[in-house]
Amino acid sequence: MENVLASRYASAPMVDLWSTTGKIILERQLWIAVMEAQKELGLDISDQTLADYQAVVEQVDLASIRKTRRGHPPRRQSTDRRVLCPRRA
Repeated sequence: MENVLASRYASAPMVDLWSTTGKIILERQLWIAVMEAQKELGLDISDQTLADYQAVVEQVDLASIRKTRRGHPPRRQSTDRRVLCPRRA
């Protein structure tokens, strides 16, 4: 569904940034940044784990996400992680 105000007043990069796909990518980038900070603080997060998440950060399957993103937000996050990096979840 097209947002009339966005198509009329926002630039193409802004529309992309705040699209459903754009917001999912931003959320994933946030979680990667959190993982990097946790690693710096001493949590046991391997470089390979970070690389695995970074490799798929822009692979967004909206149909799959709509099916699995039900319930409490932390549950949704864990579901997303299992889908993105099954051996790291």
